[in-house]
Amino acid sequence: DVHRKLGDKLNIVGGADAATAEDKTSGENVITRTTEDGIKIELLKDAKFDSITTGNTVLNNNGLVIKGGPSITINGVDAGGKKITNVADGVNSKDAVNKGQLDKQINDVKDQIGKEIGDLSDNAVKYDKDKDGNVDKNSVTLGGGDKGTNLKNVADGKVEQGSKDAVNGGQLWDVKQNVDKNTNDIQNIQNNINNINNGKSGLVQQQDPKGEITVGKDTGGKSVNMAGKDGDRVIKGVDNGTIAKDSKEAVNGGQIHNISDSIKNSIGGNTTVNQDGTIKTNNIGGTGKDNIHDAIGTLNQSNQELGNRITNLGDQLQQAFYDTNQRIDSVEKKANAGIAAAMALEAAPFVAGKYTYAAGAAYHGGENAVGVTLRKTSDNGRWSITGGVAAASQGEPSVRIGVSGVIN
Repeated sequence: DVHRKLGDKLNIVGGADAATAEDKTSGENVITRTTEDGIKIELLKDAKFDSITTGNTVLNNNGLVIKGGPSITINGVDAGGKKITNVADGVNSKDAVNKGQLDKQINDVKDQIGKEIGDLSDNAVKYDKDKDGNVDKNSVTLGGGDKGTNLKNVADGKVEQGSKDAVNGGQLWDVKQNVDKNTNDIQNIQNNINNINNGKSGLVQQQDPKGEITVGKDTGGKSVNMAGKDGDRVIKGVDNGTIAKDSKEAVNGGQIHNISDSIKNSIGGNTTVNQDGTIKTNNIGGTGKDNIHDAIGTLNQSNQELGNRITNLGDQLQQAFYDTNQRIDSVEKKANAGIAAAMALEAAPFVAGKYTYAAGAAYHGGENAVGVTLRKTSDNGRWSITGGVAAASQGEPSVRIGVSGVIN
């Protein structure tokens, strides 16, 4: 209430004419009007306040805050630990949901999980149990009845020593292919061995038990060296070769002995034909001479023809022995060259899945050779094929090829 004495003047200032915020009582929230009956004060329909406090509740520009209770501010809604009741069922993706909806969803999830667990229990692969009913993690038995169970999409397991990985059908197929190939290779080797044992392959062959025996008929080379590490060898069982012009048959010791006797008888006197081919004579033809030349000089004209024959025969024998020595020298050189070629063929390294090579050089008995060897080893390291070629200072190049493998 405002009281004034009769006749005093009451000034009311407000609205736009107020000098300070404290004097501002009209215009934004409250309007004062003078009427015939007095002063009329009105509250604006759209009043504006910086803050309103009523009890524990504050309403300002930030929102509504209830001390010890919920709040709704520009930062969000805080229930203040109080229940929010009578929440309608949310429909849209951004609607709030109530406890009833959550309970139903939880129950639905529980039911679905229970069903999935049941299906998983029925369909899962489980460890076996021991006699006491405990889980035995060392054993798993698959279903499928008498026909068993197929395991599909199995990754390649490690195939190596100590591996405990499962392998798939593709890996077993590869193993089978390798086994089949190795089996064929081994069978071919066995057949070659049998052919060698039966005399049907190799350097020395006999296609028929009563047929001709051939030596190196499918290879090159023009000489045969029979010498061994202990020296020269004696060839026995040589049949009588044909002694005739252009004959290329070997002759035996008996034939040479007969020729020696013929020479001895032809020369006469105490003539001796030695093992080394030399001829020792004494008193040839009763002339007292120990050489053919002097003996012939003492012969009369009637014996000239016989002397000429003996001289010619001596020249032929000397040439034959010279040719034989030359052939022996050639055989020895080629044999030494062949040994050098064999020594030059080094073994190539054994590396699974790779081509490897080796090169070598050798010297033996005055002859030298160089050789190169190439090896291809299978990816699993169970077999390899080797080939090599060597060239020596004598004779033709030498070639070798071989296969090796592992038999389980």
